Amino acid sequence: MKDILNAEKPPSHLSKEARRIWIQLCGTWNFENSPDALLILRTGMEAFDRLQEARTLIDTEGLTVKTKNAQGYEKIIKNPNL
Repeated sequence: MKDILNAEKPPSHLSKEARRIWIQLCGTWNFENSPDALLILRTGMEAFDRLQEARTLIDTEGLTVKTKNAQGYEKIIKNPNL
């Protein structure tokens, strides 16, 4: 693993909210001697961030989008961004 995980400092690529949760959890639980637990926490916070991005996309674009086929007929399909 390239970056060493530190319970005191959340990874910089996490969102502000995910970093806040990281600090709160690490303040409650002792992860200092458990690099595996920090790896699980990082993965969970990354998944949390992706979930928030997906929610924003769904709120903005919806679950479905309108498209036209080759004949010009409109049809509704699943949002390809999801």
